[in-house]
Formats: sequence, C-alpha cells, structure tokens
Amino acid sequence: MKNKFNPTVYATRLCLELGLKHSDMWKILKKYNSIIKHNNWASQRSNRGLLVDCVYLYCKKEEMGISIEKLKRITKKEFGVCTQPRPNRWSGDYELQSIVKHV
Repeated sequence: MKNKFNPTVYATRLCLELGLKHSDMWKILKKYNSIIKHNNWASQRSNRGLLVDCVYLYCKKEEMGISIEKLKRITKKEFGVCTQPRPNRWSGDYELQSIVKHV
C-alpha cells in the first residue's frame, strides 16, 4: 500500500536538510496550503511538486542560496525520488503570484 502524502512530514524533512528554522517551515506550509486551496489552483503539479516549489520560492525570496540542483539532490536523498522545482508551471496566474509574494 502506498503511503499517503503528508505535507507537514515532507516539509519537515526538507527544511531540516536545508537547515531552515521551524518558523520557516510553517511559513512554507502556509503558502502551500493557501495555494492548494485557492480557486485558481488547477493541480498543475502534484502535491509533492507544489511543496517543493514552495520551498524553492521561499528560499529564493529569503536569499538562502538554494539552487534547483541542490533541491533535486535533497529530494532524491530524503525520498528516493528526484523532484525538480518548477514553479513556472503555475506561477503565471496573477492571484497565485500574489500568494507567493505575500504569504
């Protein structure tokens, strides 16, 4: 049986590996939950993919020295599957962009 995706557990593992604070993780999860529940969200990415996108965008915004390659390596190490951040797939929506900027 496949394990059900738990965004809190997934975010915790990513944030620990990246050396982020607990407060950073909650900001990332708030952004993730705001996007996934928004009427304009059309599941352009899997839940895991969206969470990776949110981690990537948060780290970029906070100038934490993240790269796509680094996040791919971490997701491969932690979960056995390489997940590439691809926020460009969904971030063109104006309302979703405002969530990314303000949450």
